[in-house]
Amino acid sequence: MGVAAASAFALSGCSADGGDAPAPTGSFQVREVAVVVPMAQWTEQAGNADSAAKVLASTGLDGSLTVDEYVAMVDASCPTDPLPAEQAGWLCSQDESAAYLVVPAAVTADDVASAEAASGPGSDWEIHVTFTDSGLQKFGQLTSDASSRDPQGAVALVIDGRVQSAPVVMQAITRGTLILAGRWTEEEAKALVASLVG
Repeated sequence: MGVAAASAFALSGCSADGGDAPAPTGSFQVREVAVVVPMAQWTEQAGNADSAAKVLASTGLDGSLTVDEYVAMVDASCPTDPLPAEQAGWLCSQDESAAYLVVPAAVTADDVASAEAASGPGSDWEIHVTFTDSGLQKFGQLTSDASSRDPQGAVALVIDGRVQSAPVVMQAITRGTLILAGRWTEEEAKALVASLVG
């Protein structure tokens, strides 16, 4: 499983505070990654129903996504609109270097209590995400499931329909603030935060 070149994933030592806040309306999602492939390899699958059927069967997504839907998504290339949270499908990395077959979202913007842009190491900027109590429980379950797989699984951190990062999860994450640490300028980070929280 790969990590998008533009960003990484970390967890700060802060614990999430109490109660659930009003739900933001942005397009932030956290999804389990079933398959990740380099863009060139992904585009070679265009129109290939046999390849689609094999991938769907091997990932267990043949009940969530039809062969025709899979092929249509690959044929259409990187989506320009966010994938609805309840749907499985393909998403691209921010730099369009990789494509990710993802399951329905486990965590969405509704599970975010707050988000802010913060200065990171050097001249780069980060995005700090604090979950609601219920969001943190969902994120904890997702990371527990991913870390217990063999091989360990990845989760896709998605903003505006693009995978910002897809780290392999080594252990369950049940507390703290999610930190998206990328090679972003201050303006880029603030724009992503505005998109995330609506």
